[in-house]
Amino acid sequence: KQIERKLASSQLVVGIGGGHEIAWASYQGLAQDLQTNGCSGKSAKKIGIVNFDAHFDLRIPSPSGSSGTPFRQIAEHCIAHDQSFNYACIGVAQTANTKALFNYAKQLNVRYLLDINCNVKAAKKLLKPLLADIDELYVTICLDAFPSSIAPGVSAPSALGISPQFVITLIHWLADSQEKYNYNWRLADIAEMNPKYDIDNATSNLDK
Repeated sequence: KQIERKLASSQLVVGIGGGHEIAWASYQGLAQDLQTNGCSGKSAKKIGIVNFDAHFDLRIPSPSGSSGTPFRQIAEHCIAHDQSFNYACIGVAQTANTKALFNYAKQLNVRYLLDINCNVKAAKKLLKPLLADIDELYVTICLDAFPSSIAPGVSAPSALGISPQFVITLIHWLADSQEKYNYNWRLADIAEMNPKYDIDNATSNLDK
């Protein structure tokens, strides 16, 4: 409800986590805002998700969900409402996701880029078809996508990770591409910050 209210009065809403459970709440807020504004049924607008993350976060949810389940919850919501699931995950670590998760991602037609293959050219090639097919963009950044040397304050630090400059470059490109691909970008969040595990405020400074 808070996300929905903020979207009604702001050009861009940025949520700060905590666990990546925030993604399920953020998505629901955006979907509800669109429904409130008459975008439902046959006129429902397509939401595209770009997640910078070492993990798919497509695990089977418990009754309350967890940081590893939000995009499966979103996928199941889309299936239940006969809507397309438009999800891209950038920075996926091969060793941080099970074979079952890769298979499920393939089943859902998830677009993804492994951390070892992350460069701006490859990311743009992956994302352009998604951007051309959506009306609303939601971007979420999980801090465990970055190397543990610069982002130790997360629950599952990455050994390799992706560079902050790579993410910043793509964020600017996504912002500049709205008119070209005819989508709106009004929602973003940053997840996985845990001060308990941070060292010399390195992760919190990265947030800034």
